[in-house]
Amino acid sequence: MHRGARRAPIFLDDAHCVLWLETAADAVRRFGIEIHAWSLMPNHYHLLVRSPLGTLSRAMRHLNGVYTQRLNRLNEWDGPVFRGRFHSRLVEDEEYQRYLVAYIHLNPVRANLVRRPDEEAWTSHRQLVGLDTPSDWLSTGARDHLFGTGAQLQEFVRDVQVGKQPWPDDAELDFAFQIPARPVEQPPPPAPATGVSALKDTLKQVQRITGAKRADLKRAERGRGANPARRFAALMLMRVPGASSAEIGKELGMSAKQVENLRHRAQRDELPARLQAWRDAWDADLASTGDGK
Repeated sequence: MHRGARRAPIFLDDAHCVLWLETAADAVRRFGIEIHAWSLMPNHYHLLVRSPLGTLSRAMRHLNGVYTQRLNRLNEWDGPVFRGRFHSRLVEDEEYQRYLVAYIHLNPVRANLVRRPDEEAWTSHRQLVGLDTPSDWLSTGARDHLFGTGAQLQEFVRDVQVGKQPWPDDAELDFAFQIPARPVEQPPPPAPATGVSALKDTLKQVQRITGAKRADLKRAERGRGANPARRFAALMLMRVPGASSAEIGKELGMSAKQVENLRHRAQRDELPARLQAWRDAWDADLASTGDGK
C-alpha cells in the first residue's frame, strides 16, 4: 500500500487511474512481478503482488517514481506525490490471502464510492470475476489457486461484504501484500521514461507529412472519419516508447480513454487509404534515415 504525500489525492480523475495502470503494466513487464489484485482509492492504492525474481523493491520504486514523473508532466506539477516508502507485508497463509483479495476489492465499498464490488470502480474485481476483459498484465494465478473460478471469487467477496464470512480476528490489512517467492537473478535496469521532447518531435513530423497545423491536430470533429490528421497523430504518438495514453491525450486534446479506444480500433480495423498513405510516407522517412526496423 502507498499513500499520497500529506494524505493528498494521487488520483484526481480517470486519466490518472489509466496512467497508473499503464505504469503498473510497465513494472510487470520490466521486473517480472505478478499483480494478482489491485484497487485505486483517491489518496492511496492496494496491491497483492508476487515477485518470483525478488525485484519487488525495484518494481515499486519504478511504479511510484515513473507515475510521479508522468503525473507531474501531465498536470505541469512538481514535487513528490507519495509519502515515503511503500508499506508491504509477506503473507504465507492461503486462507488469509483469500480475505486480502476481498479486502482489496471491497475498498471502494468501505469508502462509500460504490454500493457493491461488482459496480464500476478502479479495482481488479470485475476483471477477475469475468465481468470485464482482464488486462494482459493482470495475473489470475491467485484467483485460480485460492478460489477456483471467477464465480467463486465473486461469491466469497459478496459473503465477506454482507458478513457471512467474518474478517479474521487478527486481520491487519493496511499493506501492499506479497505472496512469498524465492529470489533469482535480476533483470536489466529499466529504460528511462519517455520525455516530452520525443512527443513534440513526433508531432512535428506528423505536421510535415499531413500538412496540418498544430492547432488542427487538437481540433475535435464529429464522425468516424473526421479530422484524419488528428487520428494519424495519435497513431504515431502511440509508437513513442513509453508514451502513456494520458500524455498522448494531452498533446491532442483527448482523454486517455479516447486514446485507448483509438488504439484498440487501430488493432482491429484496416486503416483508411489516406492514413495508410501517410504511414507509408512515415515509414519511408524512417528507412531513409536508418531508423526503420
